[in-house]
Amino acid sequence: MRAGLILMMDRTFTPHQNEVIVEKAIRWAPRGVVGIDIAGPRPGGERYDYAQVQPMVEEA
Repeated sequence: MRAGLILMMDRTFTPHQNEVIVEKAIRWAPRGVVGIDIAGPRPGGERYDYAQVQPMVEEA
């Protein structure tokens, strides 16, 4: 059996911090990174603006 690693972005991170995670996921894909996810509490309890991470996810 093979396993892969999913890197996690965080809703409390800045867009730049999440971008670094996406860049690492792309860079390490040949070594077993299979995807990215987003988790963490919603800032202020409000709906999270996923539009800010959409371009990064499409790139990955």
